[in-house]
Amino acid sequence: MEPGMFVILIVVYAFAFGGYASTVAGAKGYSPILWGLGGVLLGPFTLLAAVGLPDLKTRAYLRILSEQQGTSAQLEKYGDRDALAELDG
Repeated sequence: MEPGMFVILIVVYAFAFGGYASTVAGAKGYSPILWGLGGVLLGPFTLLAAVGLPDLKTRAYLRILSEQQGTSAQLEKYGDRDALAELDG
């Protein structure tokens, strides 16, 4: 393989990882631009980190649901495990 072709291949893979990391991070509620840039610079490591991120959108949705049900005060008072144990009976 020619050296120029190898460089082109590396650049294509870098932008592919950047695009995937951007998509995953954006779907989880994080900045797609920053994670995309990280994906271009660090490649598969950033993509793995983006996959392991907690989902902020789901967390916010669950907090809204718990506030509507009145369980958020128990979560703040006792912590997650004690409040859930108390709710289970």
